[in-house]
Amino acid sequence: MSKLREHWNDSVSRASSRKNQLSNMLEESHQFHELKDELYNWLAKMESLLENNEDVGQTVDVLENQLDRHRAFMDEVDQWRPCVDTVNESGHKLITEYCTDDTSKIRQILENLNPRWKYITSE
Repeated sequence: MSKLREHWNDSVSRASSRKNQLSNMLEESHQFHELKDELYNWLAKMESLLENNEDVGQTVDVLENQLDRHRAFMDEVDQWRPCVDTVNESGHKLITEYCTDDTSKIRQILENLNPRWKYITSE
């Protein structure tokens, strides 16, 4: 009977530990996906701006206007850089900390995100 109680207590302890691990994973995953969704919306906006870029102007006024818009574009890119870093860091953290769970969707998100970021930044 004591052996059975010992096994039961061990099982309860492991189940409780797993529940805590899954709760933490769920919270971290929600934060990751919320930030990723914000970032994806912004990336789509910026990609659209790049794709709809007009030809280089022929007059000083047009060139100055285009240069001002480019500077504003790059300022916005710089403002979003920490967000990209955070998504990458939290995604890698989830992949590393929960390596025994299926993290393939997080890997896919990061594999999709980074080329889009490089396209925006021309890095």
